Amino acid sequence: MSQASIGSSQSSQSQPNSQEIIPIQQKTMDSNASRHVLGERNNGVVSTAVKKPAESTAQPKKIRKKRASPSDDTSIHSLAIDYKKKPYHEDPFSAKISGKRKLLEPIAVDIDQDKDPNEYSEYAMTSFEYFRAREHTQVVQNYMMEQTELSEKMRMILVDWQVEMQESFQLTHESLYLSVLFIDLYLSKKNVKRENMQLLGACAILLASKFYDRMPPYVDDLVFVCDEAYTREEILKFEVELMTVLEFDINLPVSYLCLRRYGKIVGFNMKQLTLARYVLELTLMEYQFARESASKMASAALLWTLLHFNKTWNESLVYHTSYSRDDLLPIVFKLNEMVAKAPKKKLKTIYDKYSHENFFKVTESVKKLSDSRINSIEPEAESMEVSFSQAM
Repeated sequence: MSQASIGSSQSSQSQPNSQEIIPIQQKTMDSNASRHVLGERNNGVVSTAVKKPAESTAQPKKIRKKRASPSDDTSIHSLAIDYKKKPYHEDPFSAKISGKRKLLEPIAVDIDQDKDPNEYSEYAMTSFEYFRAREHTQVVQNYMMEQTELSEKMRMILVDWQVEMQESFQLTHESLYLSVLFIDLYLSKKNVKRENMQLLGACAILLASKFYDRMPPYVDDLVFVCDEAYTREEILKFEVELMTVLEFDINLPVSYLCLRRYGKIVGFNMKQLTLARYVLELTLMEYQFARESASKMASAALLWTLLHFNKTWNESLVYHTSYSRDDLLPIVFKLNEMVAKAPKKKLKTIYDKYSHENFFKVTESVKKLSDSRINSIEPEAESMEVSFSQAM
């Protein structure tokens, strides 16, 4: 659903008289869709219809509250103290490369020779090494055992809804990945009730889109897609809480950015890269991958795709990713099982998304790899520029 359609549906409902009943069922979205696992969507309201209140002529006078001085606010000082305890980088503009990787530098493929001034290739290596170093500043904990009302299935439903919102609002994929990371980081620190899970998802996609997108969704549109389960004020208030829990540190690395860079090392064309993106996006649904670093998940998705094309890891990939083939094999086996089960699952938003011609219908011929192919070291004597139809 585009923003224009959302806006038109809202403007058409703003004309009724003050006593007219506006049924929720008139909305273009499917209001009968079952999301009971995330809690009731009426936010505790028994009635299934929304009655527009009569306009009141008497307007209460608003009294502006006096803002507390910084010296009286102890939370500001405690936040500063906690921030100093976090890992920091003395020289973030100098990439830290281990001795083993430096030995591979002469034989590694140089992918930062693009003469396009918009690429800023001279800063690419430094930027991605800085991102890799920042993976340890905000770490997702094993929070599911601590949550009293949540389960892995509920998280899966919420992420599936995040993908729907990313498509409906035409947001970047970076916003999707970052919003899921925000959700996991918040759940690592706070207990969330079932009925507030969708509120967390809406605020996470709003905050992430403000970081990556030129046109983030309007708050009123989020109220609409949540079936008015939450008010505008509740969303804005929870957004501030989310920022506070994240300690205003939202420039976090996401695996989608890493995969795009790693794909250049092996010379993937757009169809081959889309297959790797499909595998990587499926991992967002799985709680078992939530604690893995962004660079490692991107590397594992790339290795699975290479094996799909009868290719394997090489020295250039070790240099740029810092991971050896053996480091990634345990995750690759899990990815193989995940890809095989994707068409059979009830939540198929990602599968249906990549079945579209805009994504080259990469899901049509994807099959589970054999264990012998994953364990094989030497690739078959075929060119890397194999046609996509043959590789599938």
